[in-house]
Amino acid sequence: MDIFCFTIFEMKDFISLPFISKVSKIYGVMSAYAVAYLDEINVNREIITYLNRVDETLEPFDGHFLVHGKKGDVVEGSSPGLCIIIEFPDLVHARNWYLSGAYQEILPLRTNNSEGSVILIDGVPPGYRASDLLRK
Repeated sequence: MDIFCFTIFEMKDFISLPFISKVSKIYGVMSAYAVAYLDEINVNREIITYLNRVDETLEPFDGHFLVHGKKGDVVEGSSPGLCIIIEFPDLVHARNWYLSGAYQEILPLRTNNSEGSVILIDGVPPGYRASDLLRK
């Protein structure tokens, strides 16, 4: 499955995102997520501009917030900061969003005013069980 996603990602200039979405659904590619933990956020004009513009960067890639700026109920360890989770149809959409000109244009507004980590990660398919990890 990773080879399929990588190949489509590399061909993004030749294949449309709607086509990728359709193929992903047919072949059962699971959702992917942008997951961020941010702390030390300096709320200023730049962050406000970022927040006002980030949604429009997500729309072309079918991205939407599942969690935004929430501090979790820590039951183990320590809190890494505020949590943000954005869902995409697949990893191709998530990568294309992050690398898009529109997002790259506003990204410094956040990175210059906060500390934290952001990852892009595949979800699991329907019916997944923890023991499935042992079979890989």
